[in-house]
Amino acid sequence: MTPLLSLLLNDLPPGLWHLDGFDPVRRHLVEAFGHRVVLIDIDPGASKLELLDLVADRLGFPHWFGRNWDALNDALFDLTTPYDTPSSIGHGDDLIVFRAVDNASEPTGNLEPGAAAATMFDIVAQVADEAGFCVVVAGIAAGRNPTDGSHG
Repeated sequence: MTPLLSLLLNDLPPGLWHLDGFDPVRRHLVEAFGHRVVLIDIDPGASKLELLDLVADRLGFPHWFGRNWDALNDALFDLTTPYDTPSSIGHGDDLIVFRAVDNASEPTGNLEPGAAAATMFDIVAQVADEAGFCVVVAGIAAGRNPTDGSHG
Protein backbone atom coordinates (compact mmCIF):
# COMPACT_ATOMS: atom_id res chain seq x y z
CA MET A 1 0.00 0.00 0.00
CA THR A 2 1.35 3.46 -0.83
CA PRO A 3 1.96 5.93 2.02
CA LEU A 4 -0.62 8.31 0.55
CA LEU A 5 -3.28 5.59 0.46
CA SER A 6 -2.32 4.52 3.98
CA LEU A 7 -2.71 8.12 5.11
CA LEU A 8 -6.10 8.46 3.47
CA LEU A 9 -7.28 5.28 5.17
CA ASN A 10 -5.92 6.48 8.55
CA ASP A 11 -3.54 3.52 8.47
CA LEU A 12 -0.20 5.34 8.25
CA PRO A 13 1.69 5.00 11.54
CA PRO A 14 2.83 8.22 13.24
CA GLY A 15 6.18 9.63 12.24
CA LEU A 16 8.02 11.36 9.43
CA TRP A 17 7.30 9.87 6.00
CA HIS A 18 8.87 10.51 2.61
CA LEU A 19 7.00 11.10 -0.65
CA ASP A 20 8.66 12.00 -3.93
CA GLY A 21 6.30 14.93 -4.33
CA PHE A 22 3.17 16.57 -3.02
CA ASP A 23 1.39 18.32 -5.86
CA PRO A 24 -2.04 20.01 -5.84
CA VAL A 25 -3.75 16.76 -6.91
CA ARG A 26 -2.37 14.90 -3.88
CA ARG A 27 -3.28 17.81 -1.62
CA HIS A 28 -6.88 17.90 -2.86
CA LEU A 29 -7.15 14.14 -2.44
CA VAL A 30 -5.89 14.32 1.15
CA GLU A 31 -8.29 17.19 1.90
CA ALA A 32 -11.18 15.32 0.28
CA PHE A 33 -10.65 12.58 2.86
CA GLY A 34 -11.13 15.14 5.63
CA HIS A 35 -7.52 15.97 6.47
CA ARG A 36 -6.31 19.54 6.93
CA VAL A 37 -2.97 20.08 5.17
CA VAL A 38 -0.40 22.50 6.55
CA LEU A 39 1.98 22.93 3.61
CA ILE A 40 5.40 24.34 4.44
CA ASP A 41 7.54 25.03 1.38
CA ILE A 42 11.18 25.11 2.44
CA ASP A 43 14.62 25.46 0.95
CA PRO A 44 16.39 22.33 2.29
CA GLY A 45 19.60 24.35 2.51
CA ALA A 46 18.08 27.19 4.55
CA SER A 47 19.66 28.34 7.78
CA LYS A 48 18.43 27.29 11.20
CA LEU A 49 16.78 30.65 11.87
CA GLU A 50 15.13 30.76 8.43
CA LEU A 51 13.63 27.30 9.00
CA LEU A 52 12.52 28.03 12.55
CA ASP A 53 10.90 31.32 11.54
CA LEU A 54 9.06 29.69 8.64
CA VAL A 55 7.81 26.75 10.71
CA ALA A 56 6.79 29.06 13.57
CA ASP A 57 4.81 31.21 11.15
CA ARG A 58 3.09 28.34 9.29
CA LEU A 59 2.21 26.40 12.46
CA GLY A 60 1.13 29.47 14.41
CA PHE A 61 3.66 29.26 17.23
CA PRO A 62 3.28 32.00 19.85
CA HIS A 63 5.21 35.26 19.44
CA TRP A 64 7.51 34.26 22.31
CA PHE A 65 8.73 31.11 20.49
CA GLY A 66 12.44 30.76 21.37
CA ARG A 67 13.89 30.14 17.87
CA ASN A 68 16.07 27.19 18.94
CA TRP A 69 15.83 23.40 18.65
CA ASP A 70 14.54 22.86 22.20
CA ALA A 71 11.83 25.44 21.62
CA LEU A 72 10.84 23.68 18.37
CA ASN A 73 10.55 20.38 20.23
CA ASP A 74 8.39 21.97 22.94
CA ALA A 75 6.22 23.92 20.49
CA LEU A 76 5.51 20.81 18.41
CA PHE A 77 4.42 18.92 21.52
CA ASP A 78 2.26 21.91 22.50
CA LEU A 79 0.49 21.69 19.12
CA THR A 80 -0.67 18.19 19.97
CA THR A 81 -2.20 19.21 23.28
CA PRO A 82 -5.97 18.81 23.01
CA TYR A 83 -6.85 22.51 23.11
CA ASP A 84 -9.47 24.00 20.85
CA THR A 85 -7.10 26.24 18.93
CA PRO A 86 -6.76 26.62 15.17
CA SER A 87 -3.13 25.50 15.29
CA SER A 88 -3.73 22.25 17.17
CA ILE A 89 -2.72 19.13 15.29
CA GLY A 90 -5.55 16.61 15.41
CA HIS A 91 -4.25 13.06 15.71
CA GLY A 92 -4.82 11.54 12.28
CA ASP A 93 -6.81 14.52 11.01
CA ASP A 94 -4.15 17.04 10.10
CA LEU A 95 -1.01 16.58 8.06
CA ILE A 96 2.10 18.73 8.07
CA VAL A 97 3.85 18.58 4.71
CA PHE A 98 7.38 19.92 4.23
CA ARG A 99 7.92 20.36 0.51
CA ALA A 100 11.22 21.20 -1.14
CA VAL A 101 11.26 24.26 -3.30
CA ASP A 102 13.96 25.92 -5.29
CA ASN A 103 13.98 29.61 -4.40
CA ALA A 104 10.45 29.32 -2.97
CA SER A 105 8.92 28.65 -6.37
CA GLU A 106 8.45 25.16 -7.78
CA PRO A 107 8.96 21.76 -6.16
CA THR A 108 12.21 20.11 -7.18
CA GLY A 109 13.61 16.57 -7.04
CA ASN A 110 14.63 14.77 -3.85
CA LEU A 111 17.23 17.15 -2.46
CA GLU A 112 19.65 16.36 0.35
CA PRO A 113 18.78 18.40 3.43
CA GLY A 114 21.38 20.81 4.79
CA ALA A 115 22.55 20.49 8.39
CA ALA A 116 19.77 22.69 9.78
CA ALA A 117 17.01 20.91 7.86
CA ALA A 118 18.38 17.49 8.87
CA THR A 119 18.34 18.51 12.55
CA MET A 120 14.83 19.92 12.19
CA PHE A 121 13.58 16.70 10.59
CA ASP A 122 15.15 14.62 13.37
CA ILE A 123 13.25 16.67 15.96
CA VAL A 124 10.00 16.57 13.99
CA ALA A 125 10.31 12.79 13.51
CA GLN A 126 10.85 12.17 17.22
CA VAL A 127 7.94 14.38 18.29
CA ALA A 128 5.64 12.89 15.64
CA ASP A 129 6.52 9.35 16.76
CA GLU A 130 5.95 10.16 20.43
CA ALA A 131 2.90 12.41 20.03
CA GLY A 132 1.18 10.22 17.44
CA PHE A 133 0.84 12.35 14.32
CA CYS A 134 2.12 12.10 10.75
CA VAL A 135 4.40 14.45 8.87
CA VAL A 136 5.30 14.11 5.19
CA VAL A 137 8.52 15.32 3.61
CA ALA A 138 8.20 15.71 -0.15
CA GLY A 139 11.12 16.24 -2.48
CA ILE A 140 13.72 16.05 0.30
CA ALA A 141 15.79 12.97 1.15
CA ALA A 142 14.41 12.56 4.68
CA GLY A 143 11.79 10.54 6.48
CA ARG A 144 10.83 6.90 6.50
CA ASN A 145 10.92 5.09 3.22
CA PRO A 146 7.30 4.07 2.56
CA THR A 147 8.25 0.65 1.21
CA ASP A 148 10.45 -0.63 4.04
CA GLY A 149 9.87 1.75 6.97
CA SER A 150 13.52 2.81 7.17
CA HIS A 151 14.64 6.39 7.66
CA GLY A 152 16.25 8.20 4.70
